[in-house]
Amino acid sequence: MLDTVVSFTGHRMQSLPFGEHSPEMDGIKFRLYQESRALMEQGCTEFLCGMAQGIDLIAAEQVIRLKRSLFPAVQLIAVQPYPDFTRQWSFTWKRRYESVLLWCSQCKNISPSYDPGANHRRDLYLASHCGRLIAVFNGDYATGTGYVILHAKRLGAEVTIIPVPKPR
Repeated sequence: MLDTVVSFTGHRMQSLPFGEHSPEMDGIKFRLYQESRALMEQGCTEFLCGMAQGIDLIAAEQVIRLKRSLFPAVQLIAVQPYPDFTRQWSFTWKRRYESVLLWCSQCKNISPSYDPGANHRRDLYLASHCGRLIAVFNGDYATGTGYVILHAKRLGAEVTIIPVPKPR
């Protein structure tokens, strides 16, 4: 039942006009926590994460905070484009990825190995396997985040957009 399934989408850190340790990012993290908690309180039990650097992993960390403290039955599901897609990531992002992965009840690889369409198919999976979508969005529909939002809306998902604020 898709009504209890939530997907996340959002931009990578390099696409945001501020750093992770900024007041703007603190606000985004707070909103991700609030929105996730509200959906858990409404009965959502599965949260799908695309596992990309940036908003994907940050959103998953908020779900983990809630799972550890208030909602132990919630399932976090990793939806990856292919195994070893983190091969060229920095040590810091790989550690965060591995920490999140430890809390995932499932890990789904969209493709068995790299191919040029794997990331796009991962985005399509996230949009088409949820009843609700939480998106951190800068307004540019020509991005993967924009694609996920449009596709999820076309399929009837309830979409919550957390706008990317302008830096102070």
